[in-house]
Amino acid sequence: MNKNVLYRSIPKVDILLADEGIKVLIEAYSRESVMEAIHSEMEKLRAYIGTCDDEEKAKHQIALLNENIAKAVAAMHTPNMKKVINGTGTILHTNLGRAPISYEHMMKAAEIVSGYSNLEYNLEAGRRGERYSHFEKLLCKLTGAEAAMAVNNNASSVLLILSSLAKGGEVIVSRGELIEIGGKFRIPDVMEQSGASLVEVGTTNKTHYEDYEEAITEETKALLKVHTSNYRIVGFTESVGIDELVPIAKEHEIPVVEDLGSGVLIDLEKYGLTHEPTVQESIAHGADVVCFSGDKLLGGPQAGIIIGKKKYIDMMKKNQLTRALRIDKFTAAALEMVLMEYLSEETAVQNIPVLRMIATPLEEIEKEARSFVRILRHTGMDAKIQMVSCESQIGGGSLPLERMESRAVAIQPNGMSVAEMEEKMRHLEIPIIPRTINDSICLDVRTIERKDYKMIASELTELLGQKEKEETADRYKGFEDAIKDSGMKVAWKYNGIENKDIVKIVNRRSKVDAIVALDNYSLDDLGENAREDSYNGAKIYGVGTNVESLVLVDYGKVECVIIPDGYEMGYKSVKEITERLNHTFYVMKSTNVEHKIVYKKDLFTTDIERFLYSYE
Repeated sequence: MNKNVLYRSIPKVDILLADEGIKVLIEAYSRESVMEAIHSEMEKLRAYIGTCDDEEKAKHQIALLNENIAKAVAAMHTPNMKKVINGTGTILHTNLGRAPISYEHMMKAAEIVSGYSNLEYNLEAGRRGERYSHFEKLLCKLTGAEAAMAVNNNASSVLLILSSLAKGGEVIVSRGELIEIGGKFRIPDVMEQSGASLVEVGTTNKTHYEDYEEAITEETKALLKVHTSNYRIVGFTESVGIDELVPIAKEHEIPVVEDLGSGVLIDLEKYGLTHEPTVQESIAHGADVVCFSGDKLLGGPQAGIIIGKKKYIDMMKKNQLTRALRIDKFTAAALEMVLMEYLSEETAVQNIPVLRMIATPLEEIEKEARSFVRILRHTGMDAKIQMVSCESQIGGGSLPLERMESRAVAIQPNGMSVAEMEEKMRHLEIPIIPRTINDSICLDVRTIERKDYKMIASELTELLGQKEKEETADRYKGFEDAIKDSGMKVAWKYNGIENKDIVKIVNRRSKVDAIVALDNYSLDDLGENAREDSYNGAKIYGVGTNVESLVLVDYGKVECVIIPDGYEMGYKSVKEITERLNHTFYVMKSTNVEHKIVYKKDLFTTDIERFLYSYE
């Protein structure tokens, strides 16, 4: 193989710039971006040829140059941060952004932050206000605290508290509570940054009341209690609670500060989890200052929330560090939205995604998993798909020992290894992050939104390819047999799922009198996208097994639907469709399948309603 010939066959820059496709890229983006991509991709191509020993592969790579340039330019103008699907079952996945904010909350927040707002403007008084005012009263009402504020994360909360209350003095903390959080951030180091000196008491597993009492000196500025939310010490242990520390602190006129870490406002025991100390309990037990995260069990945006006695909160608001650590308008808006949900626990559990995931009972999780399995199987993707048992976890440094029984969809690909599939899933347009269990790709449905099922099915089908489904093949055989001697013929076939250009694809085909959809997805896609001028006037007939099929008939988008009594039946049902086309058909042996033929006029008859309810 002559590599010099291959190098010379790479198009020159001026030839590339004269290409119509490249011109479109320049118009859509910029000449600078396109030139950068051209030079980068040509350099990669030369490097590839230099190490390649297969001439055909090298030629193929040269042929892909323009396509790779287009991809490179698009990548330059595509945000790196994007939505991903969390199939891990870890609810507060730190690497995936911890607590998801509900779509409704973000839409309300977007309306506020996309224009001007009263972030620091008191509309009643007509003068400058506080950004904390939008949620301070809410926090006080929910927790029983006198005052509240928020900074950009909980590590900042600890830093600000100690800087305001203990700078230049000593802070006493148990050795068993000198925690480290993600990224090697440690309580002793944060304390050092604040200007306070650490005084350790007790041992790793045991700290007594007397340890605190004996360590207090004239230099002691605060007692710090740290809730070990991201680990547990079990066995021969003892610790001192807030209610025990408060009397000592009062005697010496120093504040008790508690870092709760996760920060939960409702009792999670009723949802099957171990009791996690609530913010309200800390205030009720007499803590002077309490801090916790906004994006953990609270289910809100990243923030460090500080509540407690007004005199201490006022000191923090005046600290020069506060301006450096303050939250922005996005956080303030989202935090207020989330906190408002807590005015009713029932509403909070329904509308805050983290709480909803935690509270969803196993029976509902299993129902969702079965539905997801059906959706994936209906695509005909080339893989074995089944529901399996698994365990979800809270994550994010919260309730580390807790595991919740859950259900996952397990996918065993036929054409590639599990490792290869997992890697490819991370590079999809909307990346999917799974777990791997027993040599299967597993998607825990507890952390997946139902609205994303069809999108995931579409992405994975494109990734794995399709195999012809047995029941669809059976239906098509029935259709072929039924029209065999009728004078009708099949003009074309199309096999796809959730294709956004379904109307365009079908309209490009030759004109036909009728379009027959042999599965729910084809029927739904064709029906939902139908317009008066769609499909060159062809009427749509189909086999349906869901409510959407009936809605399409009711709206007049589909002419007729056959509902078989059972998901996997096909032959008889398809024959019934063809009989409705008013033709004489080949007489064939049929399987006795319970079914109903539904036209728009039949939708609300007693007979049809009885059949549908019994079917459900």
